[in-house]
Amino acid sequence: MRRAMPDRLRRIGAVVAIVAGLWAPGGAAALDLPEVVRLDVTFAGLPVGVLHLAIRRTDGSYAATARLQPAGLGRLLPSARFEATVQGRLRAGRPQPLRYVEDVHTGRRESRTEIAWEGGVPRLLRLDPPRPPEPWHLDPAGQGGALDPMSAVLSVLADVPAERACALDLAVFDGRRRTQIVLAPAPDGEPGCDGVFRRVAGYDPEDLAERPEVPFRLIHGPGPGGTLRVIALEAAWELGTARLTRD
Repeated sequence: MRRAMPDRLRRIGAVVAIVAGLWAPGGAAALDLPEVVRLDVTFAGLPVGVLHLAIRRTDGSYAATARLQPAGLGRLLPSARFEATVQGRLRAGRPQPLRYVEDVHTGRRESRTEIAWEGGVPRLLRLDPPRPPEPWHLDPAGQGGALDPMSAVLSVLADVPAERACALDLAVFDGRRRTQIVLAPAPDGEPGCDGVFRRVAGYDPEDLAERPEVPFRLIHGPGPGGTLRVIALEAAWELGTARLTRD
C-alpha cells in the first residue's frame, strides 16, 4: 500500500533520505562537524523547508538532533515535520549508534520509530502506530553494521580530505528498509561527487520498481584545514530539481 503523503512532501523526504546516506563497514567518515548545521531545502527553485542539525561530541561519544521545519511552500502543510535524535559511541572518530528515535508528521499521519543497537546489530524497540511487518520488510537481526539515518547524515556532511571526498559506499537501515549510497568523482574535474541513492530491500515491490535509484550531485567547497565541506546536494525529479544548500 502506498503512503498517504502529498507528492511534494514525498519528494522532500526522498532528498533528505539521500543526505542521510549511510555507512557500511569501513565507509563512514569521521565526525568532523561544527556544532550546528543548517540546510535550506528548495524544490524547483522555491523554498520548502529548513533542516537543522545540532551535534554534541565528547571523548568517545556523540549525540545529535535533526529537525526539518517547513518554509515557503512547505508551510502549505503546517503540521508536517520530521525530527530525529541519536546517541552513540565514537571509534576512531567514526559513529557507532546505540539508540535512534524518529518522529514523522506528514499532515495526514504520525509515526514514531525507536531502534537500539547491541553489538552493532539493530533491534526495533518501538513502532507507532503498531503494525505487523509486510512480507517484504527486513528482519533487523540481519542488518548488523548499518547506521541509523541520523548518524549517516553526520557521516555524509563531515569535512573530509580531498582524496577521500567521493570514496563512499554507504548503507542504512531505518527499522524496516535498507538503502545504499554510492559516490564517485564528478566527470571532467568538476567540483563535487556524482552519487546514486539506491533502494536495496524492504520496500513495497511496486515502489521499488517505480524508482529503484535516484541520481544526485554532492557539491563541495573549501573546509577548515584544507579539507572539503559539503555545501549543497541536488537531485533531479520529474517536476524540477530538489536542492539542499548549507548556510
